[in-house]
Amino acid sequence: MNLCFSRLTQVEDKYCYRIHCQPVCLLSILGSLMSPSRLPLPTSVMIVEDDAVTRRSLSLAIESEPSLKLVAAFDSVKPALAWLETQAVDILLTDLGLPDGSGIEIILACSRRYPNCASMVITISADAKDVLACIEAGASGYVLKDAGRLDIVRALLDLRAGGAPISPAIARMVLARVRDGKKSLPAAAEKHEV
Repeated sequence: MNLCFSRLTQVEDKYCYRIHCQPVCLLSILGSLMSPSRLPLPTSVMIVEDDAVTRRSLSLAIESEPSLKLVAAFDSVKPALAWLETQAVDILLTDLGLPDGSGIEIILACSRRYPNCASMVITISADAKDVLACIEAGASGYVLKDAGRLDIVRALLDLRAGGAPISPAIARMVLARVRDGKKSLPAAAEKHEV
């Protein structure tokens, strides 16, 4: 459609352009472009965190970002798993050490039931076994709790965009482990050759 804009005129207290000799209000054009049906839906987020202060802080961070929508927040594994039986979520944000189990259980359940759900761990644990167990369970992000609210929001947005946010200390640990594994591979190969 080729639109021809001509002079600005006033029609009923609204400034309009004439398009193909028909007065069309710019506000109505912009309104139709920005209608709710054309705007992307916010990304739904579920939090599982047993510490009430941390859960509230995470909730406030998520609610401060218009493209994210907090849909559920739980303090333990059991209610989170029950909720996931009937509800889908775009992003799971979970702690590992929970009163009735591990966040890994929730990651596994979420990965099986909703393969498009992105899971991110937020924890104090920098233990290599925990990191690898989370990745194997389906987590795409691993952020330490010392990250600021804005860093958490950025990590969630990065995760939804296909990234894999990992705290720098965790990334360094994983890289060192991979390097150490490569060093031991030639030695292990030599043992098998003998």
